[in-house]
This record gives sequence, C-alpha cells and structure tokens, in this order.
Amino acid sequence: VGWRQKRHAEAAALVGPARSLLALAPDDPRLSARFHGYVARLHHERGHYDEARQEFEQELRLVERAYGPGSLAVAKATTNVATNLVYQGRYSEALPLMERTLALYQRELGEEHPDFARALNNLAFLHQHSGHNAEAVPIFRRVLSLRERLLGPDHPSTLLSTYNLASALVGDEKYDEAEALLQTHRARSEKRFGPEHPEVAWSLLELGVVAMAQRRYADAKAPLERALAIREKALGDKHPDVGRVLQSMAVLHCRLGESTKAAALLARGDAIREQSLGGNHRELAEGWLPYIECCLDQAPKRAALREEARRLAERALGVFETLGKDGEGKARATAEFLLARALDVDPRERARARALAQSAAARLTQGEGSE
Repeated sequence: VGWRQKRHAEAAALVGPARSLLALAPDDPRLSARFHGYVARLHHERGHYDEARQEFEQELRLVERAYGPGSLAVAKATTNVATNLVYQGRYSEALPLMERTLALYQRELGEEHPDFARALNNLAFLHQHSGHNAEAVPIFRRVLSLRERLLGPDHPSTLLSTYNLASALVGDEKYDEAEALLQTHRARSEKRFGPEHPEVAWSLLELGVVAMAQRRYADAKAPLERALAIREKALGDKHPDVGRVLQSMAVLHCRLGESTKAAALLARGDAIREQSLGGNHRELAEGWLPYIECCLDQAPKRAALREEARRLAERALGVFETLGKDGEGKARATAEFLLARALDVDPRERARARALAQSAAARLTQGEGSE
C-alpha cells in the first residue's frame, strides 16, 4: 500500500521485516516473486533504478520457476525488467524484451485487452525515450484510444496515456494539441488524485516546457514552480524527477537573463539526476540541450555563456558517442549543431565546426535523427 500511495519512507521501513518473515516461510516462488516485485517498484518509484533492476530480475526468475517460461505472468515480469532498462537508458536491451511480450499478449489476449494496451504503451515509451518520436506518436494515439474505450477517460492508465501522447507531441513541436491534452490531464488528475499528487506535476512540467517553447516565459514560471513544490514534497528533494524540473527551470531563468540563478539550478538538477541515472545517461544529456541553446543565444552579450555552452555541448556529445546505438537520434544531431555554433566564433575551430554542422545535417537528412 505504501508505495502505491507514494508513502515511500513508510514502505521502505517495512522491507527489512518483511524480508525476514519471508525467509522463515516455506519455499514458495509465487509469494517470493510478489515480494521482490513490490520491493522493485518501491526502488523504481524512489528513482533507485539499479536496485530496482536487481529486484525485477529476481522477480522474473521466480515467476519463470512458478508459472513456466511462456506464461502471461512471465510476460508481465519481463515487461517490468524491460521498462527498468528504458529508465537506465539501455534501449537496445529493452527493445527485444518488449517486442516479445507484446507478441505474447497479442496472441493470448487479443488487441482489445488492457494488458495488450499496457505492452503497446511501453513500446511507445521506449521509442520516445530513445529518440524515435515519429514511431512513438501513432502508438501513443492508439493506446489512448484503447484505454478510453476499455477503461474510461478518468482511469489512471488513461490519464497516463493522455500525458504520454502530449509529451510526445511536445517533442514533435505540435504545441497547441499538446497543450490541450496537458490541460485535460492536469484537470482530471487533480480531480482524481488531488492537486498535490505527483501525477499532476507531470502535466505542469510539460505545460511550462510548452510555454517556454512558445516564448511565453511569464506563463512558464508558475507551472514549473508548482511542479517542483509538488515533487519535492511527495518524492523528496533528491529524486530524479525533481532534477528534471530543475533543469527546465534553469532554462527558464536563462531565458529571463538570470544566468547566475540558472547555472545554480542546472548544477543542482544535474547532481540529483547523475546520482540516480549516472553521468552517461541519454536523458541527462538531452536535458542540457535547451540550456546550451539559450546560452548561445545570449552569448553576444555575455562571452562567459559561450564557454559554458561549449563545455556542456562537448559533454553532451560525448555522452551520445559513448552510448553508441542508444545515443543516436535527433538529440545527437542537435548536440553536434550546438557545439558547431559554440566553436564557430574561434577561427582555430572553424574547420571542426563545419564538420560537426555537416554531420548534424547528414544525420537529419538520412533519417538517423529525424522525428
């Protein structure tokens, strides 16, 4: 109950005693699998993805032992492992697991079942986070339609799908449609969960991002500040979701010309997210890109911002290169282009700047990063 209600500290305090009691019980792989699954979800909710992965993998081993390798229970446990891999940025490992479970659900349950919709949603989630927005958007639309029909418009899974589609549309720069969906998600989430629930913070964050993208900076401040307050209260000030809001707030204050405050917010957000995600995570690097662009836009007035932009662009590109296939996509092309902008003012670096710009253009033209 604790992790479902976001009462993470209370739930965590019960893990040790529950583990001790489980050790005294007769060998029961089903009971043990449920325990490890609950512990995994608790770690995942708290942003402890390495610990969650270990528990999810143990759950999968126990479920395979209890139900057999081709069962729906194994499909569900496999999906949990795959989703955790997505959060860790290990997309190429997650993709075959998700495709396999989707095929199993389709065969055993058909395409008009909530579990099939869940598997389809997770596949779209992977495509979105690995930089393939064009593949994610139509799947998210299909999942939202399925869930509205099967579960109703106010079901938590339907609300999640409403947010997911809106978030993907933001990535496609379809801001008007995205904003309408985000307002729907916010209103329905507030009605179902209450105005201070973490679910509400998701739409508030994206509403702030949309406002910034449309240069409505005054409109961005209130939803971002409210999203931060909700997440800090519900999740604690060290949760990676808090770090994500701080990265967006850094961009906002950069756009407002408050570079000192922006840098402090970014540093705090980076420290939180790096602790949970590691220093070479795709989402960490993607979070820097709008901040780098802002620094470059303001660099003619403040030369120090160009150096900061160059430093972060070099680091972002290094992350994408380190990730190999998992680092491909529009974000890498954007990092190359931004680094080219940062370097172009230095005559000694113009050859490299041209090469980076050409590489970025080629990636987009060839479809490696197109959305």
